Amino acid sequence: MASLNNLHTIDEELYNYEEKADNAFRKGNFDEALHEIDIALKMDNEYTRGWLLKGKILFFMRNDDEALSAYTQIIELRGSNNFFLWCKIGDVLTAEYEYDLAIIAFEKAISLDATQVIAYYKKGDLLNLKKEYNEAIICFDLAQKNNPSTSILSKILYEQAISWNGLKQFYKALKSINAAIELCEMNCLDKTNSEFNLRVTKGDILMGLKLYDKALQSYNYAISIYPHKDVIMGDLLAKKRDCLYAMGKSLEADQLDGQIPLCYDAYGGYQYDYDPFIPYQEIIDAD
Repeated sequence: MASLNNLHTIDEELYNYEEKADNAFRKGNFDEALHEIDIALKMDNEYTRGWLLKGKILFFMRNDDEALSAYTQIIELRGSNNFFLWCKIGDVLTAEYEYDLAIIAFEKAISLDATQVIAYYKKGDLLNLKKEYNEAIICFDLAQKNNPSTSILSKILYEQAISWNGLKQFYKALKSINAAIELCEMNCLDKTNSEFNLRVTKGDILMGLKLYDKALQSYNYAISIYPHKDVIMGDLLAKKRDCLYAMGKSLEADQLDGQIPLCYDAYGGYQYDYDPFIPYQEIIDAD
């Protein structure tokens, strides 16, 4: 597979602007980063690395249409035979909720390099969102055969647990989620996001097994990790309320119901539109 590193000869001046843009991007100064890379692209409109970085910057600015245009420019200039480029296109399409098209992009990436874990993982994630759980499990199994890093393996096992839970294979789901939690704890992964999601999902699985006491423990642990009163916490508090009702603790459930943020209604739905997108993409360096 051709490396983007070799697609274009980089002269010193172009590289300096690219480096300024990349440094600004990593500091979160997206407007400055976009300004610097645009200077490079005005100097050389066929500067592939510039288009790659511009697409990444625009993606994190939530300007998905222009990010997709930047990546498409690379295809027009250099062809479509690059694994990482198709992964980035898939990320943009995912952010646009174009899940079917995103799956096609990740499948294209897999066809170019079947040894890369990330495309299997992201395709499986989308299949979970589409509730195509059997197909998702196949993706996660293939991802695990390619020796993923610990951080990615934890995410794969987490998503696999969601798949098994969706199929009501609760014991298989519990095995996957426990393995993911063990990896998270052993390797000190991010507790406020990774372990929070793991504990919530474990609670959901335990609810399916009707192990309500253990489910409540898992939900309470998640609350202790991420004690913020927002839409996500409203969802979790509603789960805890339902668990208390299932345990016959109606008084406690009724009291908790009054703590659920107003954005979360009593029927399990949101009363207003909000932006659920959380960038999960690992930054893949162009270098």
